[in-house]
Amino acid sequence: MLMIGIINELLRQVQSQPSQSIAYFLCQATDPRLNNATGILRSLIYLLVRQQPHLITHLRERYDTDPELFESGNTIYSLSTIFDKMVQSSTRATIFLLIDGLDECEKKKPFQKKGTVLEQVKEQLRQKSDGTFLWVSLVIQEMQNCQLLSEMVDLLEKAPRGLTLFYNRMLLQIQRLERLKRESCMLVLSVVTLGYRPLHLHELCLLVGMPKQQHGFDDLENIIAICGSFLTIRDDHVYLGHQSAKDYLSDNKGSAAVFPAGHITVHHRIYQESLQNLSTRL
Repeated sequence: MLMIGIINELLRQVQSQPSQSIAYFLCQATDPRLNNATGILRSLIYLLVRQQPHLITHLRERYDTDPELFESGNTIYSLSTIFDKMVQSSTRATIFLLIDGLDECEKKKPFQKKGTVLEQVKEQLRQKSDGTFLWVSLVIQEMQNCQLLSEMVDLLEKAPRGLTLFYNRMLLQIQRLERLKRESCMLVLSVVTLGYRPLHLHELCLLVGMPKQQHGFDDLENIIAICGSFLTIRDDHVYLGHQSAKDYLSDNKGSAAVFPAGHITVHHRIYQESLQNLSTRL
């Protein structure tokens, strides 16, 4: 009943504000068409197309190349791709997606023969995270690069318990990079850590001296990706992923590695680069 009330309220809001769309799905355990992920995506796509007809082009172009789209074993993956393109290209400012009754959806183990591995992964995450969701998020981020089950298990077994030890390992990996990558990572980390606010990618590019390089902007994004355990990009601004990352990079071992000559040297560099760019452009 609560979800129905929320849907009705949002529908009234959407009707008064054409810049918004709403798609909702109610799972039903007794209906095989409405109790699985494929049914959820199919319903959300249908509702989005009803409200924004131009989005049907993403469905049409996929269907034209694969008429068996909804009958094949890869339907869920095809629908996921279509749905992602629709959301990314939507001209509406806000899209509300509501799904109720997920506990009534069909539950399938993503690993048949791999069930033992899945349980091992869950247990390792539970034991080593110390109840910190960020730790779990960072480890799963690393696991996404694993292609073998044995590689995934090995990563989890070697993952240190708690955030401080985890950050130690991430920093050590950066220190082992070749010189140019290592120095670039440390410079970016130091400037972002000392920034009084999140820096725009263009601002950070200027402050670390990369505009002078031929592929400076692309290189900066790659450097941030290498530092993914510490940094993240949202709306073209670079953030430290968590307050614990800022604390780690500002104190003790993290600070010694990122600021070998102290904070003053980096502050002076920021000042110099800012002054030079102002003088060049004004």
